[in-house]
Amino acid sequence: MSKSIPMAPDAFEGPLEQLYDKHARHVLPDPELVETFHEKLVAYLRGTDPIFLTRNVGRQTRGVDERVACGSRLRPTDNSPAWWIHHQLFNQNTALLDDFPAAIESIPCEMFRVKLPETINSAGWHVAAVYDAKDDDTDYPNWSSEALRWRAVRNIHPCNYFHIPKTDWKTHVGRAEVLSFFQAKHAKRYAAVWEEFLQLAEATPHERIIDARSYRFEPSARGKQARKLTFNGVEVAASYEHPQLSFNAKWIEPLEMNQRFCVVTPNLYFIMTKKQFYDTFPSVVSEGSCYRKTGVHHFRSLPLRARPFMIERNRP
Repeated sequence: MSKSIPMAPDAFEGPLEQLYDKHARHVLPDPELVETFHEKLVAYLRGTDPIFLTRNVGRQTRGVDERVACGSRLRPTDNSPAWWIHHQLFNQNTALLDDFPAAIESIPCEMFRVKLPETINSAGWHVAAVYDAKDDDTDYPNWSSEALRWRAVRNIHPCNYFHIPKTDWKTHVGRAEVLSFFQAKHAKRYAAVWEEFLQLAEATPHERIIDARSYRFEPSARGKQARKLTFNGVEVAASYEHPQLSFNAKWIEPLEMNQRFCVVTPNLYFIMTKKQFYDTFPSVVSEGSCYRKTGVHHFRSLPLRARPFMIERNRP
């Protein structure tokens, strides 16, 4: 059974040290497991024909292997490996470490494929990188083996993740003092492997900054609304309006598989879980679909398979 990930606070005001001690450190994986992960990753990358999981750039297709000019294989991803690996290590799933090559093969490369009962994201945390996992170089066919290595290490190594509440994360995640703070915390927590991690990641440590400012955020209006959304007595995690049934990835993809969403049309509600959506409309979420390319799928007429999810809107 999975451990419950401590939820991020809805609001906070105080020094980063307090945010870390009371909240952020409690979602970090055990140092011994991170050390073992590090050792397995180092051996894997030095082995025969490893797969380099790198952040997607340009016109790459996430999850599709490519053999580049240097002879190595890369597999582009979004931030999903960070969610998946965190779940395995936080829950002390040693199967990940027992057969590391198989684990690398199984890591999801797109967020919609992270089919877990709970993730660090669903617990209200944003996964940020201490050192950027990609740069402005999009000429991936000509990346060297060394470039592939540092990109992969920064992309999947737990030493490069830190977690801050999703509320107002964009205000804080790029602050130099925030990066400096979590760098210092990780260097201490993962001291046994930190220096080698820096070498593999080709990371130049951030300048140490002492921050006297408060880390502050209030509950977002969307967050307060999301906890109270009900339609005809059915509670949902997200909703959006459209003249007819339409699937919008902006609202659906951040959800966990067991969370419901509601499409609000003039006369009907369409309410289903993300899993029901995936299971009932497989062609909509397939590779290369309009939903995947543009983020939206519209129906010209109401499909029969949508009828079980229809609820007539109550009228005053």
